[in-house]
Amino acid sequence: MSADGRFVAFASLASNLVPGDTFAPAAWKDIFVRDTCYNAPTGCIPSTVRVSVTNTPNPQTEANAISDYPAISADGHYIVFLSAATNFLPGVTGNGHTMVYFAKTGF
Repeated sequence: MSADGRFVAFASLASNLVPGDTFAPAAWKDIFVRDTCYNAPTGCIPSTVRVSVTNTPNPQTEANAISDYPAISADGHYIVFLSAATNFLPGVTGNGHTMVYFAKTGF
């Protein structure tokens, strides 16, 4: 959880948290960030974003393996997690990578 309690990073097996989450087998967790809007400016709408997806825009591709153990920075801008996926960034091979996701731009 971010220091102010606004952002929460978590891993989940659920496939109904965000639209388009259809690929993962039942045993593959995805990483999500929930904006609770706690202490946010007026007009904030609570939302959930899946961050364990590729950095390619429109459409982003789902991870091709499990991701788990998320942590979030105090300001909520950086999310770190472990993943066996090899399709987040070009040239990534093998598994057991530590991924750093920047909430404003992606990987």
